Amino acid sequence: METGAGARPSDYPRYAADSVPLHSLPDRLLEGLELLRTNPHGLRLPYLFRVFVELIGGILVFKKPEELEFVEQLTGIPRHEVIESLKLLDHFFAPEGTTCFYKQKDELLCLTLVPGFVRGGGSFLRQSLYGLKSYDELCDDMGWLLAKLHKATYEVLEPHLKKP
Repeated sequence: METGAGARPSDYPRYAADSVPLHSLPDRLLEGLELLRTNPHGLRLPYLFRVFVELIGGILVFKKPEELEFVEQLTGIPRHEVIESLKLLDHFFAPEGTTCFYKQKDELLCLTLVPGFVRGGGSFLRQSLYGLKSYDELCDDMGWLLAKLHKATYEVLEPHLKKP
């Protein structure tokens, strides 16, 4: 068996980790791993997932070209592939036939189970990034929600932001 830089995935034993045989993992997980392996942006996808949750708050203003362009600049994943790439998370975390995402008024694509204060950090980033005076400049129907999330984050941080 060849190891190192010249090794192919088929050269390794079919184990997911040191001691878990792949045949004992759920088919959906194996399909997801195969999708990651064969995706042309596979090595960038973990970074996309982190950017999506940790930086932009698990919310994507998916119809705004500037939003998708920003994600493309950060991750190297082409803007027209960002949404489908994010939806790969469903293969790992959503029960079969369901999704981890929901839409708000056909403006926001949101990942479930992201805390409000994390979402608010993404709102604040957008305010700074796009120079917004009001979130309504970015979202016609859901600007109020981004403002509310921003306020929630501020209220969590405000006691720590005061001068000593």
